[in-house]
Amino acid sequence: MKRLPKLFAPCFIPPGVLVLAVPVGPALAKTGLQKNDVILSVNGEKTANTAALLRLAPALPAGHSAKIEIFRNQEELILQLNP
Repeated sequence: MKRLPKLFAPCFIPPGVLVLAVPVGPALAKTGLQKNDVILSVNGEKTANTAALLRLAPALPAGHSAKIEIFRNQEELILQLNP
């Protein structure tokens, strides 16, 4: 059996919601959210899957900021969503 060269270091991706595309809009553009980010939580509430994120979205008060915890390039980052 031929071994393939090791191209990538093993990595861990925590449970969350994978961002496939960033919707167009001034508020989201300001956050710095990027394609392939993994959304881990919104305002401290875990988003282990898309259903969890969709449950949280209506609870966000209009006109208030939100803290979005993401995983990008093997790092956890916090982004701020401002109205």
